[in-house]
Amino acid sequence: MNKKTLSLLPRIAFAFSLFFLVKLSQELYQIAWGTGSWLGEFSMVWGIFFILFNLFLLALFFLLAVIVWMPEKRQSLSRALISIRPSSGYFSWFFVLLLLALPIWFFQYSIWGLVFTKIYFRFFIWILLIALLAILLNKDDEKIISFPSLLSAILLSSTTIALASVFSNVSSYPFNLYWSDGNRIWDYSVLFGHDLYNYPADQPIDAFITFGRQVLWGLPFLLPNTTIFFNRLWSAIVLTFPYMVLGWVSFSAKEKKKGEILFLGFWAFLFLNQGPIYTPLILSAILVALVWERSLWIAIPLIAFAGDYAEATRYTWGFASAMWAGMLSLNEGKLKGVRLSLSDWGRAFILTFSGVAVWLLAGTITDLKSAISKYPFIFIAIILLLILLVYIAQKKDWRPSHLSKKTIYGIIFGFLVAALVASDKIIEIMKRTISGLQTSVSKQPLLWSRLFPSDTYPEGILGGLLIAILPLLIILFYLLKKKYWQPTFWQKLAILGALFPFLIVGLIISTKIGGGNNLHNLDMFLIALLFVAAIAWKNGGRTWFAQVEQETLQIKVTLILLIALPALAPLSSLRPKLSLSQAEIEQVKILADTDAVETLPSTEEINDAIWYIRHAVNDWQDEGEILFIDQRQLLTFGHVPKVPLVPEYEKKRMMNEAMSSNAAYFAPYYEDLAAQRFSLIITEPLKIDIKGEEGVFAAENDLWSKWVAAPTLCYYERLETLHSVYIQLLVPRKEALDCSPYLP
Repeated sequence: MNKKTLSLLPRIAFAFSLFFLVKLSQELYQIAWGTGSWLGEFSMVWGIFFILFNLFLLALFFLLAVIVWMPEKRQSLSRALISIRPSSGYFSWFFVLLLLALPIWFFQYSIWGLVFTKIYFRFFIWILLIALLAILLNKDDEKIISFPSLLSAILLSSTTIALASVFSNVSSYPFNLYWSDGNRIWDYSVLFGHDLYNYPADQPIDAFITFGRQVLWGLPFLLPNTTIFFNRLWSAIVLTFPYMVLGWVSFSAKEKKKGEILFLGFWAFLFLNQGPIYTPLILSAILVALVWERSLWIAIPLIAFAGDYAEATRYTWGFASAMWAGMLSLNEGKLKGVRLSLSDWGRAFILTFSGVAVWLLAGTITDLKSAISKYPFIFIAIILLLILLVYIAQKKDWRPSHLSKKTIYGIIFGFLVAALVASDKIIEIMKRTISGLQTSVSKQPLLWSRLFPSDTYPEGILGGLLIAILPLLIILFYLLKKKYWQPTFWQKLAILGALFPFLIVGLIISTKIGGGNNLHNLDMFLIALLFVAAIAWKNGGRTWFAQVEQETLQIKVTLILLIALPALAPLSSLRPKLSLSQAEIEQVKILADTDAVETLPSTEEINDAIWYIRHAVNDWQDEGEILFIDQRQLLTFGHVPKVPLVPEYEKKRMMNEAMSSNAAYFAPYYEDLAAQRFSLIITEPLKIDIKGEEGVFAAENDLWSKWVAAPTLCYYERLETLHSVYIQLLVPRKEALDCSPYLP
């Protein structure tokens, strides 16, 4: 950066700060105005607060002027702050923890989180927090703030904010906190909590969830008398701690420093939380990272298990562990800047094959038995070849010269014969896999518009992805350019060979109807990019970071963005989940200048709703079956009588089939409605509301209206709508409508 640009930076920063403080004052004015009749429409309390706050902003403005334009005053101020900074490490950390906790309490656990919702005020509090933390964390007696202490302050505050956002759903509220909340908990319960339901013990309960997720999130149901609060707490832990573990394992090295690795784990959580990413895939990635540069005999079974667990959780993850393992194997620390030997390639091949071996072979075991009986000698040759590859991979520097020419020719001949015989089988497996992917994707529409900004995702998938990964990409390319990290051609190709397919698959799946509101379908790509960062870190990045204070301003800003950007969305979304009195609700409406307050129902409303549903179930259960389309957690935790469970018509499954326009699935449901099989249906409030192309999840809403809401309301009518808890109770219509279009 030239001197002219450097001289302009203080002026630009000063002008931006002035603009920011003015916008901040305007936000506070909108809150304080209209609260009373003192000094116009200020109440006395809010009027005085507004005046004092603006005086504080004015003082900050002059302080910035001193820092920018008066170097001597700046040095005196710096010395004064250094002199009063706590010298005791334990005392400093007490203040650090207190500072981290206060904004979280203010925005997430107090009523003021419903009032101060605008971004300038929240960003202002965050900046103050970072400045104070950076002062406390800096141990340089010559500086009030150093660049490493600034990075540490941003990282700690960003991590705390992101953690608070995930843990915001930890609540004992018995009804849904979001669209799929309650039924998701029901999904998790049925594996280990079958006895919670009135359903034949010898029949499994079919839930719309994969085994991999059900096992992990269902663990609380191994405990007696588990609660909805504990289940939500467990879910928050599962969605945070494993992310950090993946970072700690991936960046770990022999010469590691505990504080350094701890912070890298925090960054890994921040980076991956931008998805967010389902934890089973994180666990598979942890297993792959654990055996990076470990003995082949340990690596093979763990990577095989990781691949099988990932595929059992979501079939699109089937190749993830294999590709990560191959990429990492070819980018080990010992291979830095050296030509890859046959041993290195052998190890990469074995680990890649291990990642798909279990689920791929399990799906074709019948065909394999037939082939083995038909070509026994050829399969013996293949097994011997695999053993030889493992042997080669175990050698540190195996070369063909270690074998005689006859042996080499025999290996080549055996390999060619095996490849020739197996070629039909390999092609068949590839066709089957591709066909399965095409069938799954084609069942539901692809909404390509969601790659771009929309009501469903204001940034769009492409924009959101660019925000999430651009700072990291800049840092990685910078390390390559400055030759801190020097991978070979084949190592680069291995990295690109993993990243590019993951990116393409993730973008395509993100456009499938039902998604496109975040980056969670780019999960394999984001984890692969984290692994690339770990590769770069172990192969020169750590050395570069040790001298980062000497770097250019552009790189320093990029590092700040790398750890700050992931916290912006959580910061803006922090809201308390409180039950407020009517007086408190009216107060928030005035201060926040809104007609709608995001709050939980009062305890009285919650109890009344449970009482009403319980008595409705009791009153109607003798007339027919009770169908819980929604709110199945009420059955899970015993809030309603233990009526016979009807598992087949559940909200998430119905939504999935509606998005596929699956008439065959809905045909028996419509017949059951026509036959009035259910005496009572508990669901979210149903309405026929066609949005077209406008609105959040407009396409999904219209299909739900077409396949679920309209037919259900044709045969059933409202008994009661409990608006405060967003529940509707339906009973068969007394006067039949013409519903013939829904029957064959």
